[in-house]
Amino acid sequence: MELAIIIPTFHEAENIRALIPKIRAALKTNYTIVIVDDNSPDGTQTVVKELSRTYPIKLVWRPHKLGLASAVNDGMKSVAADAYIIMDADFSHPPEILPELRSQIEMHDLVVASRYVKGGSTSGWPLKRRIISWVATMLARPLTPIKDATSGFFAIRRECLHNVNLTPLGFKIGLECFVKANWRSFGEVPFAFTNRRHGESKLSRREFIAYLRQLFHLYAYAFARFLRFHAKRSFNDADYEWIGWHRGNPIQRWWKKTLARKVLHCSALPQGAKVLDLGCGSSPLITLLDNDCIGIDTNASKLSFMRRRSTSSFLKMDVQSLAFKNDCFDHVMCIEVLEHLSNPKLAIREISRILKRHGTVVIATPDYATLRWRIVEKLYSIAMPNSYAADHTTRLTRKSLIEVCRQHRLAHIATHYVLGADMVLLFRKSAS
Repeated sequence: MELAIIIPTFHEAENIRALIPKIRAALKTNYTIVIVDDNSPDGTQTVVKELSRTYPIKLVWRPHKLGLASAVNDGMKSVAADAYIIMDADFSHPPEILPELRSQIEMHDLVVASRYVKGGSTSGWPLKRRIISWVATMLARPLTPIKDATSGFFAIRRECLHNVNLTPLGFKIGLECFVKANWRSFGEVPFAFTNRRHGESKLSRREFIAYLRQLFHLYAYAFARFLRFHAKRSFNDADYEWIGWHRGNPIQRWWKKTLARKVLHCSALPQGAKVLDLGCGSSPLITLLDNDCIGIDTNASKLSFMRRRSTSSFLKMDVQSLAFKNDCFDHVMCIEVLEHLSNPKLAIREISRILKRHGTVVIATPDYATLRWRIVEKLYSIAMPNSYAADHTTRLTRKSLIEVCRQHRLAHIATHYVLGADMVLLFRKSAS
């Protein structure tokens, strides 16, 4: 993969002279460094031209100080590459992280160097700056699932920016890409942010006001996209669950991930346990398990989508007629499936048949005995009319589900709820 390292500069001659050799040491080959300079009076361009005799550097000269974000935009337009890495010249973004960004961008569409994941940190910041950074990040949190939404150190594949109109108003080009770019999967790499070595910070009150204006425009953009997206999206789309998990609205993302946490809590299994995910769709849930997994679904396009994103096996199969031998799985997950079946008893019978003695099964489905779910379903159908809420043909309750499972040798162990509406039940197959 050919990389372009985009570095905006203004008064960075001293930093650039030290930074370029460190980038070479980190990446070795298959990269071009693009320096976008806003006519620095300190001789930055002279230093870049001198270094270009030894290193793969392209200089983009701009006659005035036009801003960091627009500099990144111009840098990406100036060179063709498979992926871009955006970083600052002041050593606050350590070049030692570049190999990890390169490795991760081979697997994801977007990779962010993050101060706010485990292992990330800030160093030498006064309390005031920490508070400003926290507030800025929280203001952007509803727009993107990325924890460090204001990070300016990130990698993105070129195709994710195709037909994307980036119109940054301030210095947060990263946020612009996180919200607008057409990425499907992302990763966050921890790093320790440190203050610049030389020169003065470009952060000012004017830039922060520009950031607030940028947020306003991005919220308007995200809302309009939400309306367009759900006007044409369907549950049968190959990436429906995947997109909802990664790029859905904040409530949708929270609900899916909370449900997944409860399912995973019930799916704590020893290494080597054989797991079956019934009706897996394109949900990322199966990728979170360490066990030997098989996912089944009747939608071939969803299975094809998941084969490109997981090492698990995916088979086209009906949950009511499973082509597996008796007693062959240690654990079965049946997440948001039964409510779509006209006769869920057939699926439960099959689950019991293929499950080993003392094997476990997790079933997640709405509890129609609760007023909370009926309210949630009504609001959901109004907000997202093309979603699968209207496809619930069977309305199960906790009591009715436990009774049907008992009839098929599945003993109820525990129940968990999401907001008292969506239920996650754990069962164990009895010996006789």
